[in-house]
Amino acid sequence: MKLFLLAIAFLFLSHGYSQTKADVDARLIENHGDEIYNILKYRKDYYNFLLWELDNAYEIVNLTEVQGQNLLPITNITDKNGIAFNPVEINNLETFNFIKYNFVRQKEQKVYYNLGNGKVLVFKALKPMWKEFDQTGLNTKN
Repeated sequence: MKLFLLAIAFLFLSHGYSQTKADVDARLIENHGDEIYNILKYRKDYYNFLLWELDNAYEIVNLTEVQGQNLLPITNITDKNGIAFNPVEINNLETFNFIKYNFVRQKEQKVYYNLGNGKVLVFKALKPMWKEFDQTGLNTKN
């Protein structure tokens, strides 16, 4: 009987755990490893921000729209393993994971990266972006 109850408890626990694993964006796992599950469980507001940031911290514009801006090259952009950033990754915005790269971002001003194909990757300034997140209603800490 104890074995049966233990098996039932295990099934419920493993189902809940696997359901959480399925709900986490793969980019967040790539950036934070298994720690993302603790963030999801104990810091839902921070988890919401991390997910929102991956989709909203940047935009891609035409080179002609950013005249007079300091354009940074992407030639020195690499991931943690030294693998060079390939602009083709931006073609699928649902899987684009800019966090895994060494892009420079600033608190007060936008940062512009020339992608070399007539397009520019523009990172929003952090302070306005944080304020924008607070206005989404996703910040459960307020």
